[in-house]
Amino acid sequence: MNRKKCWLPYVPLFVLLAFAAFSAERAIYLQRMPGDRLDVSMANELTHAALEAQEWLIRNQNDDGSWGAGTNVLYETALVLFTLNTFNQPESAAARERGKLFLKKQTLPCPGFPFGLDIHQQPAKLAQDWPPPAETSARFWAAAAFSINRAGGTLNTPDGTVFDWRRDAAQRLIDTQRKSLDGGSYWKAAPKATATDTEETAFALLAFFEL
Repeated sequence: MNRKKCWLPYVPLFVLLAFAAFSAERAIYLQRMPGDRLDVSMANELTHAALEAQEWLIRNQNDDGSWGAGTNVLYETALVLFTLNTFNQPESAAARERGKLFLKKQTLPCPGFPFGLDIHQQPAKLAQDWPPPAETSARFWAAAAFSINRAGGTLNTPDGTVFDWRRDAAQRLIDTQRKSLDGGSYWKAAPKATATDTEETAFALLAFFEL
């Protein structure tokens, strides 16, 4: 009797070991493969980055409901409004309504998607030059992600090399996001680029939808 009782304290340990072994085996089958959607950790980081970008865009809306300045006002307003509508978060509802009212008052036609994106990029060419240079713009990431997804969602070379392009894109965009002193985070346009910070931030947010 005593001998049988001495095993009782070890029962929880046996159960824990069995569960750990089962979990380890399950982890092998549940491991994310390149080309699949982002894992939970990266997806959470991306969500946080997206919310920070949305906050920055809202804070940088002009008093009349537009975004941008000069001759780029219509273009940037349409781009940001399209992006925020796609993201469709309650925090941007008021900003979106103001943006819509601004556009309704305009007499010139407003640009629409794809807003200058090269959405016909060839995945084979992208794979040949992967990974992109560190200074690659958010506009490129949005166009590349859109093109790859429309072509099947995977990026690989003829010899079978598969690139985890979603994680590469997500990590690069997260790493290049800049915190604003006024609130939110944004992406800064390259020094010699014709794009603005507003465009870069909107394109980065558009790229997130494709990851």
